Amino acid sequence: MPFTDQVSLVFVAICSTIPVVILGLLLSRAYRDGQRVRIIVYGLTFIHETALIAFPGWYSCFTGFQLESGIGVTPDQLLTVYSGEALFITLFGLVLLLSGRRSPGKLREARENRSLSERILLYGLVGGAAILYVGRLFSPVFTPQDVAQHYQITIQANLWDSLVSWAITLVQWPGLVAAALLAADKSTPRLVRLLAASVLTGELVFAMLHGLRGGVVWVVSMIIVGGLYEGRKPVLAIAGLLTLFLVPLFPWLHSTMRYASLAAPVGTSRIRMIPFLISGITDPNMVAGGDDGESGFVNSWAIRAEGARNSTTLYALYDRGEGASYGPILGALVLLVPRMWWVEKPVAGSTDTTNLGAAIYRVQQTKPNSAFYDMGPILASAHAYWEGGWLWLVAAPLLSAWMWRGLFDWGERAGQRSVDVIVLTFLTALPIDGFFGAINPIFAYVRILWITLVPLGLLAIALKTLARARRVKAERRRVAAHWNVATPAGRV
Repeated sequence: MPFTDQVSLVFVAICSTIPVVILGLLLSRAYRDGQRVRIIVYGLTFIHETALIAFPGWYSCFTGFQLESGIGVTPDQLLTVYSGEALFITLFGLVLLLSGRRSPGKLREARENRSLSERILLYGLVGGAAILYVGRLFSPVFTPQDVAQHYQITIQANLWDSLVSWAITLVQWPGLVAAALLAADKSTPRLVRLLAASVLTGELVFAMLHGLRGGVVWVVSMIIVGGLYEGRKPVLAIAGLLTLFLVPLFPWLHSTMRYASLAAPVGTSRIRMIPFLISGITDPNMVAGGDDGESGFVNSWAIRAEGARNSTTLYALYDRGEGASYGPILGALVLLVPRMWWVEKPVAGSTDTTNLGAAIYRVQQTKPNSAFYDMGPILASAHAYWEGGWLWLVAAPLLSAWMWRGLFDWGERAGQRSVDVIVLTFLTALPIDGFFGAINPIFAYVRILWITLVPLGLLAIALKTLARARRVKAERRRVAAHWNVATPAGRV
């Protein structure tokens, strides 16, 4: 190996380790201070960074950049990506590490003092999510055409369709988070807990039927979130057992099960594919036969965790004058405008009016033998560079950390589970690689703000206003009744 490559190897190892150390410090302090929401956020982000970004970097160093040489990525390019990631996470972490600490006392009180308006909001989210996640099991499986056209934008025909679409989006992630928290809460009514469990089960079955490993990870992650939030060790044990059971099935799910659902007759409901799924996951021979040909778990994981390698494309695009500029953020800012009124509206995260201009598609379009509609993981730091070079790569983590500090402070002041649901929903921006984490491009935060924080915040305010009005009305009736008793008719 040339000396320059050896130098790159050393620095890639260092730069891939720095983010893990920074996030480990954040997680350690949150754990020491007993701040459960921060523990969840930092914990998931730590796992995300270690498993999907740091590990592939270490793997590349130990193997002498074999994976990179096979796709034409040079050690210098990889070093640039990891240098940008180390800078991004360091700035992000320093802002949060240097911020003042707050007492988690209010959070502990929240469980015992839940208002009617908050229960209505949380139960409503879980009910809507149950309709979405369980209801789609009765709809037809995806066809090959559906898969090939998943990148296309559907323009709603009328305002009603647009409102329905918004309602679905509203309960998709907040409902999943709320379901995880309520399912793990022993003080929640049993019927609501069963409804919450049906949400998680519905998403798990849906993901398994279509071989969507990311969806399986979402459910397991949400179970972990619920267990940590409620301090329920049995729930965490369930998540661990599910992981041990499901991970060996991944090759079979992504090959045999996926192709079986795609090959099903048009109109076949997902519920009718469940017997085939059960027969497969209970038959060791079928699972073993679903091996996708990749040798070894470590090698397979390193190949799939290609965010850093893909991100070299984003750096190259900016360096040759094809940067995204303000396009991705502009699309997020105008997200609220219905496309039926503005057909050529920019897309959040994209450089044009289609999904294909987004970074997760652009990185795949440069690869040989890759369909133009394929998606690939990228790093938030590389996305920032693609938008505005090193200047924006410095500014983006500072803005991200400032936003997260504001979210944490809001949640700790409020001491309400409904606010925690909103905070944790920001972990689900997911333009990176499908794993939950706090490190996302700025446009993703803006998008989540529009589709989650604003509508749920307004709904919570409306419910509290109604509850306050009812209390005032009841108090007035009580005072009037007391006055009538104290001053009988005919008495002056």
